[in-house]
Amino acid sequence: MNLSPIDSVMIVPTKWVLRNFPDFSTIGTNWDAFFEIPLSSIGSKKTSEETVLFYPNQLIIVENSNLKATVINSYFKGSYWLIEAEFENQKVFLNYFSKIKTGKKICLLIE
Repeated sequence: MNLSPIDSVMIVPTKWVLRNFPDFSTIGTNWDAFFEIPLSSIGSKKTSEETVLFYPNQLIIVENSNLKATVINSYFKGSYWLIEAEFENQKVFLNYFSKIKTGKKICLLIE
């Protein structure tokens, strides 16, 4: 679907959209979209497939943590950098004050 510059679209992501359009989280970062993380990946004792939705500003880089990720790319967003990282075999996004070298290992804290 092609939109002219004067058209506007409101995208309301749901779990169905995230599952059926895996690139949605990448596209959605233009609108500060969210991503899904399984509870089991963040230390929850739940073993079901329950997930939690996070925004990029809810992940913080810290010195030491059990949550480890690898930087895939950094995107300049004007006043900050959007960092794309791989965490538990999935892409996550977080905001940071500077560019981070691709391949760097980082530790995360969920705020």
